[in-house]
Amino acid sequence: MHRSTLAALTLAGPLLLTACNHDSHTLTQPPREDKAATAIITAANAGLVSAETANIMETVGVVATEPDLGSGSAAPATITVPCTTLGYGGGGTITATGALLDPGDTMEISFNGCTLGGTPIAGTVEAALESRFQNDDGEGYTTNYRYRDFTIGAGSSMSTISGAIRLEGRYDYQTETMTTTRSSSSLQLTRGEMRVEVSRLECVDSYTGLWDSAPFTMECDLTYHSSALGGTVTATTIEPFRGVGGENRPTSGELLIAGANNSKTMFIAQKDGQRVLIKWDEDGDDSYEGQTLKSWEELKQDILDWRTGKQG
Repeated sequence: MHRSTLAALTLAGPLLLTACNHDSHTLTQPPREDKAATAIITAANAGLVSAETANIMETVGVVATEPDLGSGSAAPATITVPCTTLGYGGGGTITATGALLDPGDTMEISFNGCTLGGTPIAGTVEAALESRFQNDDGEGYTTNYRYRDFTIGAGSSMSTISGAIRLEGRYDYQTETMTTTRSSSSLQLTRGEMRVEVSRLECVDSYTGLWDSAPFTMECDLTYHSSALGGTVTATTIEPFRGVGGENRPTSGELLIAGANNSKTMFIAQKDGQRVLIKWDEDGDDSYEGQTLKSWEELKQDILDWRTGKQG
């Protein structure tokens, strides 16, 4: 679930709708609600809880960028290229200033008029290369990113992302496996009057072989505060999500999302790669009172309703 681009960096992954980031920096804007409050998961909001959580997980892979480990030549101070040159859509440009070749290097990447998966993206990402290595067994890097009013979508479906990400990538020569770990303690996702603040996130994904046809795995653990839910929930991967082909949905995997009073919902990817099963336990007795089967497109609609505070 990753892909390479620019001569010093990459930016891609599967897209649900919006975008996400992670690392260990503080947000400049204080939360408007009590982040200690914990949301109660009910039949009425189980779909929204699942949609929000899935949205955060998937967008983690959308905006995370990484150095091109095959690049060994010095990068120009500033380069501007069409979006299409780096595999994006749209008629605009991407401008990169700086380099990400040696530890301590920094780069600023600005997107103007580009699209990803048909969705507009715009804004600036600041990247700092913390470390990189290459030996007989493989190669890898650690890069820190900060997002400044980075947007994904347009009109009523546009989200703004602020915050930071720490990205670690490792490629094993023998197994031909790429493993990427993304972590954060500061992420803010805003759409209209609605807002999500991620205070803890760690997502690990890997694929073996060619990205577009390889088997992949992905798992995330996170804690976030949602204005739509009026509190905080935690999500833990019970069974890693698995599938084949980086652009495809997983065909297996389970995520447990917990709220107040042991209320919870289970999010289960289906074998057809098109739908997810959502089960909920309102009273916390570990017996699920109900369930619903939704497509990924229907989860997108739940997120569109998120802007207005609609729960259901």
